[in-house]
Amino acid sequence: ALASNVVEIYVDGMKLCNHMRRPLAQRSSSIPETWMGILRVVAVISIITNIVILFQNSTAIKNWLGLTDEELDEDSSPLWLAAFVLEHIIIVALIWFFVSVPAEPKSITKLKNLSKRIQRSVLVHSKKADTHDDAMQTQGTGLLSPAATTAGFGEEKQEGVPHRRRRHSK
Repeated sequence: ALASNVVEIYVDGMKLCNHMRRPLAQRSSSIPETWMGILRVVAVISIITNIVILFQNSTAIKNWLGLTDEELDEDSSPLWLAAFVLEHIIIVALIWFFVSVPAEPKSITKLKNLSKRIQRSVLVHSKKADTHDDAMQTQGTGLLSPAATTAGFGEEKQEGVPHRRRRHSK
């Protein structure tokens, strides 16, 4: 059994190192929303556990609240009330942070919008130029390219010349 496991480990290692390709990484613009939700839940749980540990074990907090060990042995509710209030203050601050801070800075959003506008204008101008070039190439021949026809060039028929469409290859 030991020899079988050793051989299997060796063969699997050879397959992984020599015969398998690493999967290609996929680019992502940000963390998916499902993971952001999980991170938010983990942040809230960590706040709660850290506050409980802090208030349970810290003598400095007890001294700051003016509580002695004898008072806490009789009634520990003031300590846990302070922990509850502090925990809620921190959670409200965390929620405010999640809501008020955007996912991406305004400067990045402006640059993305500018890039989209530039791409759209380049595409529109290139389509107009292609359409105009097609119309100029077929002008006077009676042949119309599909791009020239859709752009409105040469829609009228010439007298005596049959209406023909040229195949457009791109």
